[in-house]
Amino acid sequence: VASASAQNLIVVGGPAVNPLANSVFGLTSADFTPNEAMIKLADNGANVALLVAGYSAVDTRNAAEAVAAGRMAGMNKAEAKVVSTTQTVGSYTVE
Repeated sequence: VASASAQNLIVVGGPAVNPLANSVFGLTSADFTPNEAMIKLADNGANVALLVAGYSAVDTRNAAEAVAAGRMAGMNKAEAKVVSTTQTVGSYTVE
């Protein structure tokens, strides 16, 4: 991506695998907790960026599934936490 702020973004994965998680959202690996993922919406210049990232691959996958399944509908906030205590794809709660 030549200029992250020049477009709307969907950033998948945390800073360990996707540098945009750090440059757009200011996150480091220390911001992640085992068995959890975050879904964040943030201003990105004149655009918007959506982050879908977790501590592990299963956490990230569950967060992506939550977005795709519409589990964010009705939430009136710019950030949500997806908890995957069993580390099983498809088994999670959204807070």
